[in-house]
Amino acid sequence: MDGSSDKNLIILEQLPCCQFDIFLVVYTSKCHSLTFTNNKIANLLCFSSKYLCVAARNLAIHHIFTRHWSYSDITLAAIAVQCGVWTWFKHAFTCLVEVRLSQFTPAKRQSLGHPIFIAVATLHEIIYKHRRIVACKPPELEEHTLDCSNHNRCTSDWAQVWWSGMSQFILDGHNPLLYKEASQRFQKFNFGWMADGCKKKMFEVIRSNKAFGITDKLVEETAVHLEKELIFEPCLSSADNESLGMDE
Repeated sequence: MDGSSDKNLIILEQLPCCQFDIFLVVYTSKCHSLTFTNNKIANLLCFSSKYLCVAARNLAIHHIFTRHWSYSDITLAAIAVQCGVWTWFKHAFTCLVEVRLSQFTPAKRQSLGHPIFIAVATLHEIIYKHRRIVACKPPELEEHTLDCSNHNRCTSDWAQVWWSGMSQFILDGHNPLLYKEASQRFQKFNFGWMADGCKKKMFEVIRSNKAFGITDKLVEETAVHLEKELIFEPCLSSADNESLGMDE
């Protein structure tokens, strides 16, 4: 009978030793006194998810979540799908959309998986097209404020400064800025003959993020869709919530 003696070992096929080793360390030590590397915790999550070890899986998820800043977004997205973890996927995917496609090497694309990379690439194309539209069409100054003495000049200067500032920021070929950062820099520009009231009014329009709110919503909806399509949590029984040698 497998496991009955040293001569009748339980064979765990396709299990890397590194995953089993960290699992044994966790089970035989005081967890709070251990120092885990990111790779070891990722291995623990893979093992505990595959063999349905509730406490070990919860420990790994908690550790990764509290230190998510130390993991690459590609790693977070990949292990979320591989191990069936919803916790940080949406955050990781949103960050991936902001990464240039040229930075996704073949190895990174393989790690990420075809569906996620295609989704990121598609969103890149949509967002870039939207950027061009926003850059070429400044928010319309529909009604001037009472302190504006020259409406035509004010409207003309607003359009000119938008093209010289905001458009250049969000379409920069070397370092395009996100809308929030671009708008913050843009508000420090000299707006020529624009009245202070008109400037304040248009700054409020910019801060409302109506221009890029549409794409932000699209990214979030795509992340939610991918979660439903790709992430399947393992069926874990609460009765299997074994102790990991942690102090009460």
